[in-house]
Amino acid sequence: MENRIDIGIVVSIAAALVLFSLVLSTVALRRNVDRDARRGLLWVFAANLAFMLGTGSLLLSAALPFWRSAGGEIMGAHVGILCGYCALSAGLGRAPPVRLLAGVALLAVGTQMLVAAATDDVRTLVLTSSVINGCLGIVLGRLLWPMALQLRREHAMLATLPFWAIAAAYMARLPILGLAPDSMALTVATVIITFVLAFSALQWCFALIAFRAAILNRRLQAERLRAEEASRLKSQFLANMGHEIRPPPAACWAWRRPSMPASAHPRKARWSPPSASAARHC
Repeated sequence: MENRIDIGIVVSIAAALVLFSLVLSTVALRRNVDRDARRGLLWVFAANLAFMLGTGSLLLSAALPFWRSAGGEIMGAHVGILCGYCALSAGLGRAPPVRLLAGVALLAVGTQMLVAAATDDVRTLVLTSSVINGCLGIVLGRLLWPMALQLRREHAMLATLPFWAIAAAYMARLPILGLAPDSMALTVATVIITFVLAFSALQWCFALIAFRAAILNRRLQAERLRAEEASRLKSQFLANMGHEIRPPPAACWAWRRPSMPASAHPRKARWSPPSASAARHC
């Protein structure tokens, strides 16, 4: 009874983390106008909904049929992981391969749902889900690393750490399956995976915010360098043009000065001194 209460508390904490991430992504969506950031936050919103489905199925596993609770957990975890990859990919300005990922999700979830419907053996279902989602976390983390590395190494670590943690959590369930195949050990491992998924959803939201800040800083730096270069070219142009413009007027006034004797005409006599003065100051 105490173990069940502790497990329920941990799952409730994981559900609270997912709910907090859901609220955070909703608030960020309302305040964000950048197209890539909005797309990424929409994908995070979808990932949180999928994880809510998984945690809800785990909490209600005692009241639901086996294939329904298992199907909810499998679908929520798998779809949430894929949505997290799409979120970070969109936040980095890359269009995620939605059709390819949808096909992978249908194949993986369909296979595990058939296993859950055909047999009540928890070990078989745990084995398939651990292998599929563990390999999926490794592949998605490997694909995301070079994309995030274009910003900074810290951003790449922030983006890919959840996928490495998800892969490690699922793969760690395999030796538990072989060494301690009792239901309590597998339940504890599943609860730990649920907590890791909830924490990953929260970190994806923070990663998108960090991506947006880094991209804005790069744009501001590029604009500053462009403004400094424009100012330098303008100063150089004015300096060259000032040097080219001053000598010709000076030469013209100096050349016209002898041809304007003061006794030639009264108007010429009036304009001769200013012309000479202007020629001296050109």
